[in-house]
Amino acid sequence: MGFRFDCDPFASGSTLPLIRNMFHGHTLVECKEHEDVILRLMSEVEANRSKMLEFLQQLDSECTAPASLDCIPENASTITQSGAVQAQGLLSVDSKPWTPEPPERIGLYHAYIRGFNRDVRTHRLFISCTGGLSRASDAFCNLVIDVGRHWTAKEVCESEEAWWLRKGCQRSRCRLIKRLADAFGLTLDHIQDIQSYDRAQV
Repeated sequence: MGFRFDCDPFASGSTLPLIRNMFHGHTLVECKEHEDVILRLMSEVEANRSKMLEFLQQLDSECTAPASLDCIPENASTITQSGAVQAQGLLSVDSKPWTPEPPERIGLYHAYIRGFNRDVRTHRLFISCTGGLSRASDAFCNLVIDVGRHWTAKEVCESEEAWWLRKGCQRSRCRLIKRLADAFGLTLDHIQDIQSYDRAQV
């Protein structure tokens, strides 16, 4: 959020200046559309506004299972009496399904820029999304307030909760971008979310 904080890795975890939107961020994706599609969209201002409002209302109504820390993959290790690790179940798939929360900001953005041919300007279309997993981020901050003094700063930063939240917020923004592209009938490069709970059920 515009500053850098340095501390000893073994300092108390409660010394970290955590804020509730620290895992939120920005994601920008370029749509793969020809200029005629972009120019048509630019000419349909009222229709775009109506479609965007409908999209946001649908997001709000469908956010019935926002992500929580319970969605973190359930990793388990078995340790023998001598202290040796006998078995590890290290998972990367969410343990529960979740739906993205409405973003802080999302929209379609037009740019008229130079491409690889420096003498020619072309119309480009981008989808930008700002936000993250607010409920899970809030729970993480409360967790660190409660137990931060028992953890080191390194343990907080390298915890499963912090790791999952960083990736989860990014995944949430990408899901929203894909949904907005689908709502407007736009094409963009995308891959399947292999960490999703639904993917594990296939």
